[in-house]
Amino acid sequence: GQPLESVTVLGKDVNINFDSRVSAADRLAASRRVSQAAGLINVNADRLTDDEKKAIMKIKKFSVVGPGSYIGATSSGMTLEVHRIKNVSIAYLASLFGHEGQHHLNAGKYSGSDLWRDEQSAGRTQLGIGNKVGFTSAESIFLEEYTLDSNRDELQRHMLNPVRSK
Repeated sequence: GQPLESVTVLGKDVNINFDSRVSAADRLAASRRVSQAAGLINVNADRLTDDEKKAIMKIKKFSVVGPGSYIGATSSGMTLEVHRIKNVSIAYLASLFGHEGQHHLNAGKYSGSDLWRDEQSAGRTQLGIGNKVGFTSAESIFLEEYTLDSNRDELQRHMLNPVRSK
């Protein structure tokens, strides 16, 4: 088979792009998992809040990259490394559409010493979505703890140091 070039999420097409360093087998595997994540969002659409849907719908492009690339919210979508796509649960992958989309919604809202609030907001959106689409208790607990006000230093570090794939 061929990797998918797009998936439908909440009635809108999301293009899937692949870095040239991603092998044919990894392209196929990643596109299957992205498709499964999109399907999980779609089947649970009636359980999502309007705000969660709004965040998810900010993702218009899903880029799959190889090692050493920036991952996270990008100009019109999100970028993830193929290893991460293949090694998180489908529910977690689905929830990342909301996480990265919330960063787009937050654009320009937080700056300086308040950047951590952008990551907290994105994490809380992700948690809400994940709890509706099938997070494990460990995934829920991780994000609940990660987004606590008391974790602001780690959240701030995350926002100041762009994440690169391994």
